[in-house]
Amino acid sequence: MKEFNTTAVCIPTKHYMVDVSDKIAEIRKLVDGGRYFMINRARQYGKTTTLWALQQALKDQYVVVSLSFESIGDAGFKTEGDFVQSFCRVLLDKCEFSGFVIPERIKEEISGLCARKPDEVKLDEMYRAFRRWMISSDKPIVLIIDEVDSATNN
Repeated sequence: MKEFNTTAVCIPTKHYMVDVSDKIAEIRKLVDGGRYFMINRARQYGKTTTLWALQQALKDQYVVVSLSFESIGDAGFKTEGDFVQSFCRVLLDKCEFSGFVIPERIKEEISGLCARKPDEVKLDEMYRAFRRWMISSDKPIVLIIDEVDSATNN
């Protein structure tokens, strides 16, 4: 039996929800075109649900890295190194707790960034690790970041 859900991702088989398939098809065109975009709406408009549905639609043709900035506090945006380490920890947690798999070499590089002092870590080092991952991947990689508004004023 379906129910109303106002607190988390809506799943079509469990919750009453609006059909977002047309919206996902339009967003898919942006992804296929290699475009960067944001979904910006007030609370309870279905942003997280839309991102979840997009991830499901893309997972066969893309490596979908779906993260949330929800767990990164203000201190995680204080310096470049703090941000890199916070971002990398979110990615490593995704691997540890959800079974998401990244190549071992890339995982080691990302772990290495977390092990250093924040003032010794630069954003371009994380970018370089991601570039190596993209080059070695059989599929294009799509990065989805939810709760990016946590980074407001940073």
